[in-house]
Amino acid sequence: MLLSELRLEPRALASAVWSSECVPELRLWHRLLKVVALLFLRFDDPTTRLPRAPRRGAQRFWDNPRVSATSLLRSAQRPAFDALAAHATVLVAHDTTEVNRTGPNEPDDAGPLRSNTARGYLVHSAVALTVDEHRPLGVLDTQVWTRSWKLKQQDHKHRPNHQRESIKWRRGIRRVAAEARERKLPTTLIHLMDREGDVHANFEFARRHKHLVVVRAAHDHRVRGSTGMLWSTLQARPVASAWSQSVRNELSNDLRKQARAAGRDALDALEAAHKRAGPRREAQLQLRFASVTLENTKKGKKAVEVAAILVQENNAPAGSEAVEWMVLTTCEVSEASQARAVMKHYEARYGIEPVHRIWKSGLHLESETVANVESFRRLMSVYVPLATQIARWTYVSRETPRAPAAPHVAPRTLAILKEACRFRKIALPRRAWTIEDLVMRLAQLGGYEPRPDRKPGWIVIWRGWRELQRFEAIFNFAKSSGKQDSS
Repeated sequence: MLLSELRLEPRALASAVWSSECVPELRLWHRLLKVVALLFLRFDDPTTRLPRAPRRGAQRFWDNPRVSATSLLRSAQRPAFDALAAHATVLVAHDTTEVNRTGPNEPDDAGPLRSNTARGYLVHSAVALTVDEHRPLGVLDTQVWTRSWKLKQQDHKHRPNHQRESIKWRRGIRRVAAEARERKLPTTLIHLMDREGDVHANFEFARRHKHLVVVRAAHDHRVRGSTGMLWSTLQARPVASAWSQSVRNELSNDLRKQARAAGRDALDALEAAHKRAGPRREAQLQLRFASVTLENTKKGKKAVEVAAILVQENNAPAGSEAVEWMVLTTCEVSEASQARAVMKHYEARYGIEPVHRIWKSGLHLESETVANVESFRRLMSVYVPLATQIARWTYVSRETPRAPAAPHVAPRTLAILKEACRFRKIALPRRAWTIEDLVMRLAQLGGYEPRPDRKPGWIVIWRGWRELQRFEAIFNFAKSSGKQDSS
């Protein structure tokens, strides 16, 4: 992340990401600046509380066919690709999220979602993450589409690969790799996918084009060997490494099913007892790995050689779900240290989730009115850099806490923040302000109570930014009123 790109003011951020050349006329450029300011303004408020005129202006911008979503998105993704050059290796997390458009303003082309009663669009994104801190560098690719109603017939087994939704994984990898190759970046990209990405065609594609992928296994694949199946093959391997690790203390699914069958009171008692044990626990983990060849019985499908890594927990506490992770990768895994590194890479995949939460919870993606999927693409092209910027401020105080704040915040904004802290009786630092000082004071304005065991998240930081904006408006009004009274 380049600290010079950390912008707090909405218009300054928009001017740093886009230019007037991204839209066909100057009027639309000014409209884009107003739209970005509106999105930041409604960060913590429902849309209905905002004035009607700017809301209608934003809707007209999304629905304007002269605005190119491709042009806006390419400019929005440029800073993310620029940030890759400073890293030898970058993790690229891929994931899909549903955007529910069900309601009075439901578009006509909204397709079916996972729920039988939901209608909307799907967004597949690729987010760049650093190897060590797993912090987001930016969104490298975004795909938006509406699902056809014909897919409800569940005929995916008979469709060719290029007509299946699983092509989104290969398309995302191909587009990110092509852009990196065009820029001649020396960075090694490792692509991360969850269980949904456990598709034979993805491994075949990765091997053919020499991409590095790490995928959470969802199926017990048929493999070449004496046992013939993936899980049994790995469990027959000797333990290569063992260690203790803090994990989430999740309730056993078997016990939950038994309690649910016994009645609501039994389930409540079981969950209450498990909650008293605490949210985390120490697990004794064992690692096994092997090189396996995944077979496919379908005609025309080739066998693919990958490395399989299995991490299991022995002797899990009573009532807790035992840990079990199986990943498949095209990365080189010939020793235990490499297998541990690959598992560490996969843990970074969850770094994409805050970006999706910011889209939905912070920027209220699902409540924004659009006419069709093309309008939604224009909306997403603006949301991409805003979510990245919000996520960046969450990590910056942890990464470079002692960096000076002055180069990244206007002097007037810093002066207003000091006045807001004095009004709220928040202690001010007795030195030149650093990034950590700035972020912590914004978080405290947003309701964060300093604790040694918990850092502020994006919600309280940006809620504090909203409070600062409100305070500035009141402060300026009171100051101007005082001048008029004195005159």
